[in-house]
Amino acid sequence: MPSLTMLYRYLRFLNYHLVKLEWASLALLLAFHFLLSWISLALAGEELASAHIFPHFYIVTASTVGYGDFSPESLPGRLVTSFWLIPGSLMLFAAFLGKLATGITQEWRRTLRGEADMSEFLKDHLVIMGWHPDRTPRMIDLIFGDRKRTPRKVLLCSARPMENPDPKRIEFVQGDSLTSQDVLHRGAVASAERIIIQGDNDDNTLAAALAVTAINKTAHIVCHFHDNSRAELLKAHEPQVETYISMSTDMIVRAAQDPGSSRVQQQMLSTLEGQTQFSLVVPEHFGGCKVESLLMHFKQRHDALIIALAKDHSGAELQLNPGLDHLVAAGDIVYLMSAHRLHPQDVDWQSIT
Repeated sequence: MPSLTMLYRYLRFLNYHLVKLEWASLALLLAFHFLLSWISLALAGEELASAHIFPHFYIVTASTVGYGDFSPESLPGRLVTSFWLIPGSLMLFAAFLGKLATGITQEWRRTLRGEADMSEFLKDHLVIMGWHPDRTPRMIDLIFGDRKRTPRKVLLCSARPMENPDPKRIEFVQGDSLTSQDVLHRGAVASAERIIIQGDNDDNTLAAALAVTAINKTAHIVCHFHDNSRAELLKAHEPQVETYISMSTDMIVRAAQDPGSSRVQQQMLSTLEGQTQFSLVVPEHFGGCKVESLLMHFKQRHDALIIALAKDHSGAELQLNPGLDHLVAAGDIVYLMSAHRLHPQDVDWQSIT
């Protein structure tokens, strides 16, 4: 009994160090054991040593399948198999599986902790920079609540020590700072199509926005600020960036003067229920028309209400509730209220005159 206990401890010790081996070392050790086993059986005069049998016999033995279709016939062959081939192959196979399982687990944990490099896997995705326990989960729900949105991947970049808060729906990158080159690279920010920036404070948001615009000039970038001065400073340097200022004070006054206004605003921006505000770009092949024609077409065909027009996504020449005679041209941005998103290809533009 003591001898069995010592043997068990020895085998555990040996297996532990086999698992700790690098892949190259484990492969060399496996090749050495395979060749020495093959040579030993050949010297014993075993038919198992033939080139078309031994690889099959070795793999079946190492994997513990044990078909029983081949076995050693001589005493030396049985000794080699019992005391060298079987123990060694089983131990190496177990080490291989253990190392493989450990590697997969570690890679999964790295991805969950935001340590993985996503730059090779993501392009034209949406990046959320900054984590806020109350706002960001709601933001993710609203993004995925838009059932007809462009099916782009969503990635969260965070400077807080945390794990992926929503691994089923989003990718995750974590680092020391939202402005660090490591985070920007691993999050593939340079190839993102949409970027939302909401730092811990306005200074962090401004710094992150400047870092992002330095490497990505084509993405549509939206920044959330509390103070208008930081938003104006960013607009002075990067006019293409869309800034959003907290409007809690404005909404308090509007709700007091026009009761229910807060609910109207919430409904307009929520993709989770009811009518919601969307936008679409008028295609280049459209010859143009008056707002009256466009408004009637959208209401009759799509039960959608046009509420504003702009010349580009930055809001240039924004017209809220445009007049019926206002001209709509190719490339304009149409903002509308609808039960679901409309894409340009959903509209019969040729029938609008």
